[in-house]
Amino acid sequence: IAWLLDILLFLFHAATRIHARNRRFSIPLPTLLGFIAAALASLAIALVNVRSSNVRAQAVESIDRMTLAMRQLSEFDLNLKDAETGQRGFLLLGTGYLAPYRRAVEVVEAQLQGLATSNANHLGRRQLVDQIDMLSHQKLHELQHTIELRQAGKEQEALAVVRTNQGKSVMDRLITLVTELNGLQDE
Repeated sequence: IAWLLDILLFLFHAATRIHARNRRFSIPLPTLLGFIAAALASLAIALVNVRSSNVRAQAVESIDRMTLAMRQLSEFDLNLKDAETGQRGFLLLGTGYLAPYRRAVEVVEAQLQGLATSNANHLGRRQLVDQIDMLSHQKLHELQHTIELRQAGKEQEALAVVRTNQGKSVMDRLITLVTELNGLQDE
């Protein structure tokens, strides 16, 4: 704003000097000054609009990134739960229930990579993603181990692993971490 006032003063002084030298100037001085002031006001408004539009565009980009990150977290959480559901169905009822497990395992690794990439520039979120990654692999290993036991005909051993509740503890911790990470997405 200060530079606009400087320009306005400069133009005012220039206009009064021109007007003083040439009395035959066809536009009266107050009218000329009014035009100059209007032109400067228009320029100021244009500059404010450009700045405002840039800020708005940055806000929209930030919201888009946050929405994408939240969607990634939600899909990751759903896939991990699908893997667990498929494992439970397989342990209790047999082979027809492995499809959700297999589909989920195929995408979880890519989703973990996506989470790591989208949170790489934020230390706190990156630390949560690292914990989620470690616990996810632990959970997937537990699921795979029990499936292999069941496939080897060791149904009771597979169920015994489930009954230890270690997998539940890992899943509960994962849900907590995913919720924390989701809460940090607006930073």
